[in-house]
Amino acid sequence: MEFSKLVYLFDRLLKEIPSGNLYEICNKIANLTKVDDLLRTSKAFYENLKGNKLNISDVKKPKDYAFLKELETLIKPKYVAVILVGVPGSGKTTLGKKLEEIFKGIYLDQDMFNSKADRYHSSIDKKILEGKSLLILGKSHHTFHTRDKVCKILPDKYCKVFIEFFHPEGKEEYKKLCLKRVQERKHHQSLKNDNPKLKKIIDKFVKSFQPVSKKESLMGYTIRLDVTKTVDDWVEKIKKTKMLKDVSNSPKIEFPNKDKKKALYYAIRINDIKPIFETEEIRNCLHNNIKLQKEFHLTIKYFGKKGGSASESFYKALIGQKKEVICIGLFSDDKGICVLCDGDFPCSNNFAHITLGNKEGIRPFYSNQLCEKEKLIKFKTPIKLQGVIKGVF
Repeated sequence: MEFSKLVYLFDRLLKEIPSGNLYEICNKIANLTKVDDLLRTSKAFYENLKGNKLNISDVKKPKDYAFLKELETLIKPKYVAVILVGVPGSGKTTLGKKLEEIFKGIYLDQDMFNSKADRYHSSIDKKILEGKSLLILGKSHHTFHTRDKVCKILPDKYCKVFIEFFHPEGKEEYKKLCLKRVQERKHHQSLKNDNPKLKKIIDKFVKSFQPVSKKESLMGYTIRLDVTKTVDDWVEKIKKTKMLKDVSNSPKIEFPNKDKKKALYYAIRINDIKPIFETEEIRNCLHNNIKLQKEFHLTIKYFGKKGGSASESFYKALIGQKKEVICIGLFSDDKGICVLCDGDFPCSNNFAHITLGNKEGIRPFYSNQLCEKEKLIKFKTPIKLQGVIKGVF
């Protein structure tokens, strides 16, 4: 079961139970046959939030319910993608911009990119990479296929909220209302006088329209909005779900722990990076929009916040050792730049590299992707740098 679906299941459970206290709920229904499944699912979800990747089938019924108190604070979605579903003229743009203003999200519409679908989808990719916690997607998404394409772009951490527009009197009235609204738009004034082309476009959208299915609804919430209502009515209905209010600006879900560990990694801290910046190759690649790192290092092993594994003692023993790092060349694009390296040292990354800098808003991890997708620009002569292995928190 994907992460976002679990988030919604627990969120709905809490809303359906008056007390809203999962700890009390499980104690009250402890004699029911299905409570084991609920507890095992809860425990699996709890462990995964801590970073222990487990399937529900791997978890036994917990003997102690204490973990449920901590779980309650974690089940609200931290990332949400609002997928607007409706034909042109239904009110997607009006609502999308209103939600962007109220909830401080990022609104994206295919019309913003000269109707180029590839630009729309690549822009979604970009906002995901930048760690945006609320995306409001305003393409029509009027068929299973168009919605499925967007859902495949979105990582599991993004909970999906489908907002579907409908007319209470059926498709024909829906078509008439949407046609009237599109004709009234300023950029369609030339098409106002019963232009058959515009009618044909709206008719095609309405005929091919596919409502959000039950299977899609399992991925998250579905909110249906009456197109005859005002945007204020729509917003009030959306607010009642309390979904978007819970979206955090934090780029990660953090597990509350009094003895919370910071991320741990082992790296070769570079003593002097200047020889790299003196090369002709980097002068040709370094863009003005790239923000350089304050310190430069080559990560050899990342443990995150868990640590404690058997291999950690191996890397810990390396601390203080001096290492020579041979720089072979550069990987670069408009989002970041890094140096491919080699040498007598262990490295758990697919490519040993030093991140030099990234564009504002791009996370450091991007350099790993850069090494995999871009062509290497070799230095005329390999550059040797000196560094010391350190444990970094």
